[in-house]
Amino acid sequence: MIKRIVVSGYGEAFAKPDIAEVGLKITSVQPDAYKAQELVDAVTGKLLAELQSLGVPKQDIETRSYALSPSYEWKNDSRVFRGYEVSNALKVKVRDFSLIKQIIQVTVKLGVKEIDYINFKHEDKAALEQEALKKAAVNAIERARAIADGLGVKMGPVIHVFDKSRSYGGRYSMVCESSYMPSPGPGNVVPPDEIKVTAEVEAVLELAGNEPDQ
Repeated sequence: MIKRIVVSGYGEAFAKPDIAEVGLKITSVQPDAYKAQELVDAVTGKLLAELQSLGVPKQDIETRSYALSPSYEWKNDSRVFRGYEVSNALKVKVRDFSLIKQIIQVTVKLGVKEIDYINFKHEDKAALEQEALKKAAVNAIERARAIADGLGVKMGPVIHVFDKSRSYGGRYSMVCESSYMPSPGPGNVVPPDEIKVTAEVEAVLELAGNEPDQ
């Protein structure tokens, strides 16, 4: 039979982050669902105005999720109705990293109790992925050639290639309570020096010059 080898190749691509995504969540629990919604909408409106006054374009602010549900808590081994909880989760894109501290301060000032995450990214993620994949493919061929040389045979054509995985790094997460956050707080967020994308491919190659087994 024709002999084949299966090899994995690995590649990495790096770039400086050029955009941050800040996740903000406005919530309110009230006995009346309409009142909870009214309060969340009021804070959201104020926050949007503040963000735009800082220079964040309207198109860079969007709602990730909006939810209304009954809220309960446990008291004396019993489930007690607290009221209705309304939440509005926003995603804010920030291209000027110097604004992050101001965004956090404004958020806290308005009583928003949750900053879900800060993600640092490279806007052209697709280009980084392609670069990492190319390097992974080259690495797979180099590894296959080394194996073939070690076996004393020639490397034949590639039969199959599988893209196995990718990862994208650059995340900063936090949850804070506005009532007790210390003064500079997490406003001193430092972006990573670089964003890394990793890729892995698996290649199946034929080993040339082999006679069928007897």
